[in-house]
Amino acid sequence: LSQYLPKSIRARHMQFDRFLGAIPEDMPVIAAGDFNVPPNSMFYRQFRKRLTDVFASVGLGFGYTYVLRGVPVLRIDYVWTGNGCRPLACRVGKAGPSDHRPVIAEVGVPGRMVSPAVRMGRANSHQ
Repeated sequence: LSQYLPKSIRARHMQFDRFLGAIPEDMPVIAAGDFNVPPNSMFYRQFRKRLTDVFASVGLGFGYTYVLRGVPVLRIDYVWTGNGCRPLACRVGKAGPSDHRPVIAEVGVPGRMVSPAVRMGRANSHQ
């Protein structure tokens, strides 16, 4: 185990560095998925330097997405935005057949029209 962990952490660093390095500087970015890291991790902090966690910005509650024995216990799935994309609304959906709950986000993309309900601050009214 002691030999596996350092290799695993190095591999994760390389994965996250590669992902962050692939993010364009000059165009809007939305990245979503199972990142398998909790908000208190060093990897999460790396992302926060370049991107915005949509749920942390506009979501309510704990936002737990990983389900263990029927109970949501961790937030490890994210929607990230950057380069002008604005978080408008975010929530975690109900559990389904997966062991992860979906993250449902509404994001404003530069140059795209925003609905009147969103402009008036009612983006979360459909929850």
